[in-house]
Amino acid sequence: YFTDQVDKDRNVTTKGTVSKLNITNPTYRAGLVYEPIKNLSFYTSYNTYFKPSRTVAPNGDMFDPETGYQGELGIRYAYKELISINVSGFTLARTNILQSFAGGVLKNIGTGTSKGFEVDLQANITQQFSFIAGYSNANTRIEKNKDSNFENPDAGKKLPFAPEHLFHSWLTYELDKSVLKGLGIGAGASYTSDNYANSSNTYKLPAYTLVDAALWYKFSKYEMRFNLNNITDLFYYRDAIFG
Repeated sequence: YFTDQVDKDRNVTTKGTVSKLNITNPTYRAGLVYEPIKNLSFYTSYNTYFKPSRTVAPNGDMFDPETGYQGELGIRYAYKELISINVSGFTLARTNILQSFAGGVLKNIGTGTSKGFEVDLQANITQQFSFIAGYSNANTRIEKNKDSNFENPDAGKKLPFAPEHLFHSWLTYELDKSVLKGLGIGAGASYTSDNYANSSNTYKLPAYTLVDAALWYKFSKYEMRFNLNNITDLFYYRDAIFG
């Protein structure tokens, strides 16, 4: 990155200082699965994360890349095609998170951490009925900045756009006999808990529950589907701009 001074004819009069960013870095991923008995397995995984910062402050300051890791440990039980249950715990961290403060000041606010667990269930109750559901819980936190020259005012707050609770479910029924074979219907609900639009946690996006449905018909190698989203016509916020 550099800023050159030019005259009215766009000729460079003064060359600016060139600053270079670190935009390459190796990342790693590893996993292990152990199946002590049939239908039951334990697994673990670990991976690292790297995201270059392409932001330059008005005063020319540049920022370190965002890095992080995620570790997961879980157990899965599956019996034929009838039922499968998955339970896992995770921990992850992101460092060098860039945040904008009052007056257009940009700072690396330090490390954001998230710890929690997930539960997923899939069941084929009969040949016609199937059901899936899932829940996740994540406790997030902005840690104190290690930079002694900057005291992060958001330390101890929750990460923005990180709901603590997420839930989803979906139930389907499909005819496999009679003249209506191939006709199916499904319905489900999803829940997102409230979460914050900024790292200072001064503005909250409210929780919401959505209800969806679907109708489809399968014939030969084709399928026609009609989806109806947000049946209750709920007004809700999924995101926000500028905190």
